[in-house]
Amino acid sequence: MFRVIIIFNALLILQCRGEYSDTVRLVNDLSQDLGVSTNVIFAFGAATHFAAIAKDLTLPNIIITTNITYEIRHNFDRNILNVVFLADTPTLLDQNWHNVVFSTLKRLHHTEVLFQWPHEFPPTTDVWLELFTLYWQHGFYNLLVVDVRAQLLSLEPFPQLRVVNTTLETYLHQRNNMWHDLKGHPLRISYTDDPPNALIFRHPETGEWQFDGISPPIYAAFAQRHNLTIEPWIAQNSNDANKDLICRERLSKRLVDACSDAISFRVETVMSAPRALLNFFLVVRSAPPLSKLYYFQVPFQPAAWQAIGASICLVIVVTALLTRLQNGGWHFGRLGLDVWASFLCLGFDLRPMQTRSMQTLMFLTLFIGGFMLCNFYLGYLSSILGKSVYEKQIRTLQDFEGSNITLMLNEIQFMTLKIYGAAAIVIERSRIARWEELLENRNTFDTRYAYLYPDTTYELLAYQQKFLQYPIMQKLDEPIIKVLLSHAFKEDWPLDELFNKHSLDMFDTGLYLRYLIEANYKSIRLGHVNYAKTERPSVAPLGLEYIAMPGLILGFGYSLGFITLLLELLFYKLMQIRVNKAKKAPTHTA
Repeated sequence: MFRVIIIFNALLILQCRGEYSDTVRLVNDLSQDLGVSTNVIFAFGAATHFAAIAKDLTLPNIIITTNITYEIRHNFDRNILNVVFLADTPTLLDQNWHNVVFSTLKRLHHTEVLFQWPHEFPPTTDVWLELFTLYWQHGFYNLLVVDVRAQLLSLEPFPQLRVVNTTLETYLHQRNNMWHDLKGHPLRISYTDDPPNALIFRHPETGEWQFDGISPPIYAAFAQRHNLTIEPWIAQNSNDANKDLICRERLSKRLVDACSDAISFRVETVMSAPRALLNFFLVVRSAPPLSKLYYFQVPFQPAAWQAIGASICLVIVVTALLTRLQNGGWHFGRLGLDVWASFLCLGFDLRPMQTRSMQTLMFLTLFIGGFMLCNFYLGYLSSILGKSVYEKQIRTLQDFEGSNITLMLNEIQFMTLKIYGAAAIVIERSRIARWEELLENRNTFDTRYAYLYPDTTYELLAYQQKFLQYPIMQKLDEPIIKVLLSHAFKEDWPLDELFNKHSLDMFDTGLYLRYLIEANYKSIRLGHVNYAKTERPSVAPLGLEYIAMPGLILGFGYSLGFITLLLELLFYKLMQIRVNKAKKAPTHTA
């Protein structure tokens, strides 16, 4: 009995092998032509023909027979061929089975999917069109179905989905050439007005909607290159805070295929290949002009002023010691005035010094040193009096921390700072404002606040200030965060690989930079922003700040003279006290 069963099973396997030999040959040939390294086999409720076919495949196989949560892309490369064994008609469109395929092949919808049908094809292709449509909606476009006689049906997606009879050679030719002409296939793009990234306006003559900026021309070139028809979805009167929200809602509802706005790259979101590294800068006010009151200290740095003060004190002490050794008097006051006069290039005589040679030597030393120092100072001072001198510019986060400036931003910008790990001082100094308030302050150059600018928008800010002699606002030397820039797609968009290639081609040819430069000019021409207001040169009467500096120096000189007078009076009184004590002291005679 057992011998009869074994013989019957062997005959059954041999019959299956002979019946499906054409299918096995087709799978092996297709794998070889595509350069496949692994076959992924889906066999739910595996039928008898599954074992017969899988056993004779030449490449390594991954066999999935149950509902699992596993993504092939984490462990295997892109060169795979997926074979889905179909059991019978009632389960042909079982959503549970196909969901396993979709989850396993997540973000691998550019790979081939071959369906194996264990019967001959029915006369109509409606059921296959329904199956192909289901997979097309999940991003798969390289679709084949083979029957028991190794007959092939494939998907022809353009201009509309339809099922066609084909051969292996015809399919491979169609697979490699169908992307050149997509025959007017619709391309649904979500547009939001976001200068300079995306500009939405009407043509002045025809009144038709026009889309320009940095990102829209990329999609326009993509549509022209592959014969696509753009269907715009315009979000009018959208503010900056909800641009990402509008894009995400439309993509999640599958209303559009892609968004015109370039957004930060996220692993959890379906994005294009990162096309740029976007730097975010803090933009702060330019250093304000220094008050005229303090112009007298500008020619020399603090270290030079300290050295000059130390030199004056040293010379006064040395000359006072010399006079003390010569005649027993200190003469601090008179010698101090003489030394100050020498440094101010004024007349002095060093009269307390009685030795002629010493007096001449000190006079020449002080005269030459004071003359050179005074003329250097006056030369530098006269060169800057007719120009503006500015305070120290805020260039680093340490400078920003030492300033008393608040960073104004909106909720999206604040979340971006927190997600990408901005410095703590930036988070602490942040003030979240409504977009309208932020836009008004930013466009009017309100220097009470700092602002967060990405590279592209800062270029527009710099373009607004191109005719200014001195900019109103400047960015810090180093960016505070760096973000990868990408385009957002709907999940399982069949054209994402094609667009990624197009986007990289545009980047290689330098068109991204050209679009950026042109977008700045067009943003101003369309009235989204204006050039910063310039002040014409004019003659104005002198204000009090011009008189304050010489008044301060004059007051300092009188104060120095008054202090010297007090010191002289003090020394005179002390000397008188000593003389009186000496007169009152008794004298002893031998």
